[in-house]
Amino acid sequence: MKKFTSILIILVFALSASFCLAEGLKTSKVIKTRVGHDFTITQESNGTTGYQWLLAKPVDRSTIKLISSQYISAKDKPNMQVGAPGKQMWRFKALKPGQTSIYFEYVRSWGKIHTPQNEESYLIDIKQ
Repeated sequence: MKKFTSILIILVFALSASFCLAEGLKTSKVIKTRVGHDFTITQESNGTTGYQWLLAKPVDRSTIKLISSQYISAKDKPNMQVGAPGKQMWRFKALKPGQTSIYFEYVRSWGKIHTPQNEESYLIDIKQ
């Protein structure tokens, strides 16, 4: 009986660990575009919390170019209350064919600890 209980506990632990690992894996969102075209990435954001989306790694400047980044507040919408989330928009231009990735982190840029609250990645597929 002790062997059965031990095996059952180990099995439950192994299944729990594999479930947690699978939940932690994030897949990149794919954006398909063409050379010379602009593309936009829009992420929900709430500046009143102190968090903002930042590039986690520099982009490959030979493949894409960052054109602009702006926060669009929800306060301009009717019936929205103070503290309502807005959107952060990033606009890029595709420069040459190939694939590259863009990595974002949702972090507080101030303070001692910069642990991301969220992370997003995008695979950019650029055709001629």
